[in-house]
Amino acid sequence: MDSSKIKLIIFGIVITFVALYLGVSAASAQFEAVAWVVGSLTVISCMMMGRSIWLLIPFLAAVNLNLRIPTTPSSLMVAQVLVIGFSVLFFAARRISLRPTFTELEWWMIGLTLMVGQVYVRHPTGVSFAGSDTVGGKAYITYGLTLVSAFYLSWLVIDQKDLKRIFPLVVLGSFINLGIGVLGKLFPIVGYFTGAKFEMSGSPTGAQDSKAASRFLELATFGQKLSLLVASLKNPLLAALNPLWLLVILISLAAALYGGFRSGVMAVILTYVVGTWYRGGFVAVLVGSVLGCGAITALAVVNLVSPLPPNIQRSLTFLPGTWEQRYIDDAEGSTDWRVEIWIEVLTTDRWIKNKVFGDGLGFSKANLEYVKSLSKMQGTGISGFDLHRETILANGDYHSGPVSTIRVIGYVGLLYLLVFQIRLMVLTHRQILRCRGTEWFPLALLIGIPIMWQPVFFHVFFGDFRSEAAGILISCGMIRILQRWLPLPEYSKYRAPVIVPLAVQPRALAQR
Repeated sequence: MDSSKIKLIIFGIVITFVALYLGVSAASAQFEAVAWVVGSLTVISCMMMGRSIWLLIPFLAAVNLNLRIPTTPSSLMVAQVLVIGFSVLFFAARRISLRPTFTELEWWMIGLTLMVGQVYVRHPTGVSFAGSDTVGGKAYITYGLTLVSAFYLSWLVIDQKDLKRIFPLVVLGSFINLGIGVLGKLFPIVGYFTGAKFEMSGSPTGAQDSKAASRFLELATFGQKLSLLVASLKNPLLAALNPLWLLVILISLAAALYGGFRSGVMAVILTYVVGTWYRGGFVAVLVGSVLGCGAITALAVVNLVSPLPPNIQRSLTFLPGTWEQRYIDDAEGSTDWRVEIWIEVLTTDRWIKNKVFGDGLGFSKANLEYVKSLSKMQGTGISGFDLHRETILANGDYHSGPVSTIRVIGYVGLLYLLVFQIRLMVLTHRQILRCRGTEWFPLALLIGIPIMWQPVFFHVFFGDFRSEAAGILISCGMIRILQRWLPLPEYSKYRAPVIVPLAVQPRALAQR
């Protein structure tokens, strides 16, 4: 009997005992029973994954949830803990192997870590809200965990069959994110524990405006992920000629539009533009842009005859059209008060003490106490803003990539991050070209398209340093996987990629 059948039998036996335990304990200690069952199934699943456990990182990154358990970890953080923890056991048992190498990307990651580290040295923090002049040590722990995960992905010896599993797992994770988001709307308890609940407009204690534009984050996120799936598999311009693919494209656009976020719509547009460029070139992008302008014009005409839903109108206000003035004013007002916040942050010393080298991932106890005191205040804060914006000023949630980066690692760090992003774009572009004409092209686009437009999105539309740091580190790990383990010749701008025969692949992989 082979090992896979043995694993299946063991798994079935364990599942049986888990089911019996759940049935006995459900009546007396429901939460504890569920916790034990989930924990047991997680451990068993990780043990059975073996050397493929690293696939949890791209999978749970696509799931993209924030769990309501102690420390409120994201699903990505849970994946990192599981992967690192079990990999230590697998490495000790010699079931996995690492081949440390230092290339350009590893040095860029080390440089970013030095940028973060110098602020920690100047403003050390604990792991809780006590023990020093600043708080927020958890953010450094999260960064360190992501850094270890990125180096782990860069150095891990990976099987070719696992590379083929990345694409379906990312697609599955994206649909799980939407599904749990819908459940979070229908069953609030699900949304509470998973952090996946639709954001609704209006006040729960007062009268709600039925014509106000609400915003649905899960729909906007799903629209972007669905557009990435289309752009990775097909030329979006040619796919629109197929009724089935056209339906998928329309669903992605509808989800982004109904999400109500202008940034969500821009993410979908950028995804289709980059995907079209790699699959069809500049001419295809130009034709697609003309068709896109025609689609916007059609929506504007439809809006005159039958007004579009408020969410859609709000998400389109950055484009010319016949959108109602109330939604234009709402969107412009949101932008105006954010700009006012950025001016306040960058032109005063109240919120960022050291704009050259940054104040770090934590924030001062004084700011923490000030945030607490705002709940008891009325009127305006010390900056003359309303209490909502005053809270944003104090906690650093600026909705701006550059401003949040200046707060953490200063102008010097912002310049470093920009160059880092550009170099990652260049290396990603090379991997995409390397895979063109091969079975690995969709995978390269799936990983590479978001990397190619992320710097523009981060610096122009929306961003946060913490999420960007995590994203760029994991992206480096994924690009290193493509560089090392794809069974293709090394990138060269002087030759087209060719598929390496199967007989040569093991020897080629052994040399990396």
